[in-house]
Amino acid sequence: MEERNNTIRIMTFNILVDRRTDGLYAWENRRSQIANLIKYYDPDIFCLQEALEHQKNYLAECFPEYECFGVGRNDGLIDGEQVPIFHRKNMFKLKDQGYFWLSETPHSAGSIGWDAKCPRTVVWKQLQHKDMEQPFIVANTHYDHKGKIANKNSAKSIQQELSSIAPRCTTLLCGDFNSSEETLAYKEILSCGFTDSSSAEEAVCFGMTFTYHRFLMEQYKTNLSQLQQEHDRVFRTIDHVFHCGEIKILRYGILGDNQLGIYPSDHFPILCDINF
Repeated sequence: MEERNNTIRIMTFNILVDRRTDGLYAWENRRSQIANLIKYYDPDIFCLQEALEHQKNYLAECFPEYECFGVGRNDGLIDGEQVPIFHRKNMFKLKDQGYFWLSETPHSAGSIGWDAKCPRTVVWKQLQHKDMEQPFIVANTHYDHKGKIANKNSAKSIQQELSSIAPRCTTLLCGDFNSSEETLAYKEILSCGFTDSSSAEEAVCFGMTFTYHRFLMEQYKTNLSQLQQEHDRVFRTIDHVFHCGEIKILRYGILGDNQLGIYPSDHFPILCDINF
């Protein structure tokens, strides 16, 4: 691990659920590239979306120096997609952790909120850095891909739940929000007191200008307008790192890493260096 002078590096990455399909983008053909990407960028905390239990376990085996926590969205155990959080065991003390659903009944396992198509969860950890007195919260989520009302209402649910856990605690909120800057869901997150880390004036920003490419990068320059008309999220930033509290964003990047045009996922990961 490189020395970063008490700076915390955090990554959020939708790794694409294993659909058990053959071909170039089957999980077995992507998993080592995902693990190597994470190892290369060396985050202190990384948040994943669309991880099934065996995908989470594979990465947990790749990163034994991290503590992992995630639950299946269907039952709160291992059934369904997960949004696990990994943190370095030697850097942070785990104060508490938990999860809830984005619905009118956030503590009812498998509950589906409003007009969402699927159950959606938030996983959170309260961590204390070894050199800091005050703990902070990291929360990770994956908004619904269909429910516009659900995604708009989710921000207040997150705010209420996290405030009940640790009032006025500095918070990092990561995930795939299926919501670009133009959407009501995105604007609702800002209205709940969060700031998009990409907008930090003091940050060094680098990398791609969008996070979701759907494995269509070869068409980006030739078919952009038509693809965006057909799909309201492709080639837009729908993954985000939000924060509230006393946090300084030092670096922000959307990582377009690939191997000769082969991408590890249909999303690009986001990497942030932060200081409290």
